[in-house]
Amino acid sequence: MTRTIYAPIIEECLSSTPYLTGEAFSLADAYLFVMIGWDNYWKMDISVYPSVQRFHRTVASRPSFQRLLEIVQPALEHIQLPRFPPVNAPPGLS
Repeated sequence: MTRTIYAPIIEECLSSTPYLTGEAFSLADAYLFVMIGWDNYWKMDISVYPSVQRFHRTVASRPSFQRLLEIVQPALEHIQLPRFPPVNAPPGLS
């Protein structure tokens, strides 16, 4: 799948910074987080990419994301969308 070719590039980028564009969280990080968190759509195993896994844990543990989950989780129970994996669940295993 085409997305698979980008994983090594993303891994390399995240190996030297906490977020895609450096030290600060950006919209690009929010989008990447959603894509790797919804492995039904991402369609690849990221367990071989430690920096991507670290990135997922970092974003999932942000207080703003935790607040977002509190708000949207009740609505997600009524629609057919994949759920965000728990913070401690390895991506690709949700």
